[in-house]
Amino acid sequence: MEKLISILVEKGKKSKIEKIAEDKFRVKLKTGEDRELLEVLSKFFGIYKERITLLSKKDKMRKVRVKLY
Repeated sequence: MEKLISILVEKGKKSKIEKIAEDKFRVKLKTGEDRELLEVLSKFFGIYKERITLLSKKDKMRKVRVKLY
C-alpha cells in the first residue's frame, strides 16, 4: 500500500527534528524541514513501518512518498 502526501518543508541543513524523524522512522530525509514535520509523520503513519522518500522539487513543497508494509 502506498500513500502520497505533501508537507511543507524549508530548505536547509538537517535539524534536530529531522534527525529524530530519521531515527524513529528509519528513513533518510533529503531536505531540511520545519518542526511540524515530525508531528505530521507521527499522526499520519501511527505505528506502521514506512519507507519515506522526499521527491525533489525546486519549491518548498515536497511530496513524500510512503510505503506502508
